[in-house]
Amino acid sequence: MIHSYSLLFLGILSAIAATLWITRKIRTKDMYYKEFYKDASEEEIKNDLLKEGFSPSLLSHGPGYKYEAHSHPELKVLAFLEGTMEVRVDGHIFECRAGDKLIIGGEREHEATCGEKGCRFFWAEK
Repeated sequence: MIHSYSLLFLGILSAIAATLWITRKIRTKDMYYKEFYKDASEEEIKNDLLKEGFSPSLLSHGPGYKYEAHSHPELKVLAFLEGTMEVRVDGHIFECRAGDKLIIGGEREHEATCGEKGCRFFWAEK
């Protein structure tokens, strides 16, 4: 009986370690999906994020709004609905606009600035 609990515990630890490794090792080329949500409604985008296990929050910021450079352990996803946002991740610049999706792995330094018309987007972490 103890043996099967030990195996279960090791399995859980392995799954946690794999998740942490994946969130930190997302390659830069696998982060940005231009027009991923092209022609999708706001509700369809939200439902897609929910299916992926995220709890999206709808955010809206005016022109020039800045997120200073920071990092955190969680995986972050941004789904852009209106306007533009320049996002810098580990020195790589992504010019995000409506329909785009950006995935930022945990522990990756990132910062962002909203464009001249501001930006409206879904934000979520897990």
